[in-house]
Amino acid sequence: MSVPSNSLNFLEYLQNYSKNFESFYNKSSITNNSPSSLKESISYINASGGKRIRPFLVTECSSLF
Repeated sequence: MSVPSNSLNFLEYLQNYSKNFESFYNKSSITNNSPSSLKESISYINASGGKRIRPFLVTECSSLF
């Protein structure tokens, strides 16, 4: 079974979004003044790639309006 080309475009778009999201999140979320428990939580969130669909959906829905 072959995958439709629009599915590949979506997957590429989602992967690109995930990379940009991780880059932004890593730069803006952790500061030297942050408590260690917050830093650990953020590191956990960044380590699991499954946490990308909700921000993706929110971003895409907001772009509609």
